[in-house]
Amino acid sequence: MESDGLSLMLLSLFFVLLICASAYFSSSETSMMGLNRYRLKHLKRKKHPVGVELDGYYAEIVQVKDNVIRTVKMRQRATLPVPETN
Repeated sequence: MESDGLSLMLLSLFFVLLICASAYFSSSETSMMGLNRYRLKHLKRKKHPVGVELDGYYAEIVQVKDNVIRTVKMRQRATLPVPETN
């Protein structure tokens, strides 16, 4: 009976750890997707180290995001039922 309590405690701890990891990655993804392109260009023009460093990463992230959205839309179109005409 005592081992059941211990395993439940370990599972609960693992669950909380996974929730925290999910929150961390979700917040970092949201912050990168919410990064304003124009603000980034402004920082790059002012030679701010963050703007210079993130400029290349931002272009790659936007390209990946666009590719994912395009793929999802194409899959949705492919799986939509075709209406029958009488």
